Amino acid sequence: QEGKDVFGKVIKQKAIHEVPLPVADESLKCDEQGNTYKFFANISGELSFVDDKLSIASTRTIEGDVKTPNQKITFPGDIVVTGDVGDEVTIKAKGDLTCKGDAAISLLYSENILRLEGGMKGRGRGTLWSKGTMNIGFCEGAKVFAGGNVNVSEYCFMCVIKTNGLLSVQSHHGALIGGSIHAARGCVVRNLGAEKSIRTVISFGQDYLIKDEIEVHEKEIDENTKTIKAFDEKLNEQGRTETEIDEIRKKKVKLMKRNSALQIRIFNLKENFEFHIPSSIKVLGTIYPGVVLESHGRYFEVFEKQSKVEFKFDEVNGNIVSIPIEEE
Repeated sequence: QEGKDVFGKVIKQKAIHEVPLPVADESLKCDEQGNTYKFFANISGELSFVDDKLSIASTRTIEGDVKTPNQKITFPGDIVVTGDVGDEVTIKAKGDLTCKGDAAISLLYSENILRLEGGMKGRGRGTLWSKGTMNIGFCEGAKVFAGGNVNVSEYCFMCVIKTNGLLSVQSHHGALIGGSIHAARGCVVRNLGAEKSIRTVISFGQDYLIKDEIEVHEKEIDENTKTIKAFDEKLNEQGRTETEIDEIRKKKVKLMKRNSALQIRIFNLKENFEFHIPSSIKVLGTIYPGVVLESHGRYFEVFEKQSKVEFKFDEVNGNIVSIPIEEE
């Protein structure tokens, strides 16, 4: 078709020539609609067009280390990093994320399975986050969040861990020492705590993602309440027009309705949070003084070193009990 340039001058139609359709592999499908051809992705990934061929790669492989500060890598499929991940690096995968080296103060996020074959020395800021299962070599001073099970090969030291699955540290010298642990389905560990009585707190038997949601809603209610108070002060100010007053009242009513809805939501969430999830803390080796166990607001503190013991929440009596593990 003829067109016009910025000065309104007509641009004549040039001689047209037929352009062959690109060849697509099985990662895409072609849909013919009259004289129009549309290509649709069959898989998530990165689209490439090379030698008149369309294809989608579901995996991005990054050779070597990723250590450029503030570098952010996002991919709609799987990511594989063959080296280490340095400080202030963010890597997010819509699929699996595999890192064959170690990670420093970074953010590694996967919407499926996260594998860290080395480990993370997070120094209180490094974060591992997975909606599915997580497999880690070791973690020190890391924040670990998982929707599924968390499997650690060697040890966890002074970490914050939240999982709606099971935390496992079962290798021969495996140890869970210090930090704050929330594991909905409990833990299976070789050794728990340390000889020096390092405080280690473990909560189990409840859906801790629900608890997080409750805290988010409560924070929003507090912020809304402060805003409502500010609106009340504005309504008491002299010299405001009827239009301004009406607008402020509308915003205030909207926030009040939002708070009411949030309070109902919090009430329902708290009821669900009280539901008990079958779980236990199973120690295959030794548990040391300084370990504190919690479930449904009931606490159990360990004062004496014990070996091969399992802790469960007694729903009838409402307390945490210990049971010796019988030799197989």
